[in-house]
Amino acid sequence: MAQGGGCLEARIGVRAAKADTAAFLTGSSPISAKGLGLEYVDFRDMEEGDDARFIDWRLSARSLDASGSYRLVVKVFRAERRVRAALVVDLSTSMLYGRKARALAYSVSVIAAAASELEDELALVVGAGGRVSVYPWAEPERVPHLVAKAACERRERGSLSLPELARSASKLAGPYILFTDYANSLGELESAITALRGRGLGVVIVYEPAELKPPLDCLATVEDPETGAGAGVRLSDFYSAVRSHVSGVRALLKWRRVPYLEVAWPQVRGSRLALANLYVGVRRGLPPPGSGTHVAV
Repeated sequence: MAQGGGCLEARIGVRAAKADTAAFLTGSSPISAKGLGLEYVDFRDMEEGDDARFIDWRLSARSLDASGSYRLVVKVFRAERRVRAALVVDLSTSMLYGRKARALAYSVSVIAAAASELEDELALVVGAGGRVSVYPWAEPERVPHLVAKAACERRERGSLSLPELARSASKLAGPYILFTDYANSLGELESAITALRGRGLGVVIVYEPAELKPPLDCLATVEDPETGAGAGVRLSDFYSAVRSHVSGVRALLKWRRVPYLEVAWPQVRGSRLALANLYVGVRRGLPPPGSGTHVAV
């Protein structure tokens, strides 16, 4: 897809996430990790979908009226301490293929919304067009728009290795959430993990379904989006190599005990809770529920 398409896709992702998270974090679907290291500061009536663990039974009992009816009251939590986390975004050309920029921007937006809800501060590191842009501090609400802006900027062909991006990000305090795709060698991914893992790391892998599921077998020219180099291959052989590489990436992340999620559009819209819990788990140094599993197919 052309770069202009990646720009539009990123903006669509940001808008979709804004609509989806409007009631997600503050409404009836609380982050499941709330209550771990949080203090309650208020109470409200229980709503459908609230976690029963947060019911204040003593206060609920006091609401009993003459008819024997009562209302359930839940605790409202606030983070005991703020965290400054860093979102590390790989925006190399391969991340603009298909609807990957949309899934990326959506995922960044959901995690930024979770950070805002927890009153955290965010730093942002974006690698695009062979260079790194560092925002040492940004309002969580502004972060998705900075990512979309980077996707819209004109760029020349060029590459920035994932380890280079990770080393730039490592100068900022962690924990880190790294957004990338499968277009990195296992050696590059392991070097990036080594640079970031010491202060807490979670990984969001963005992919386009067509990258992993082949069409009818035929001869085709496969082009490297970073360099423009191409080679003729049989698609069945190419996708066999892709499956092997994906299996290697998953095995590496599990071996290094790095929680990760795999996301694609539009299935990522059903993974909002998983994304929020990935962030909450990493910021507390705990693996989130279901980490290391395939979330969106």
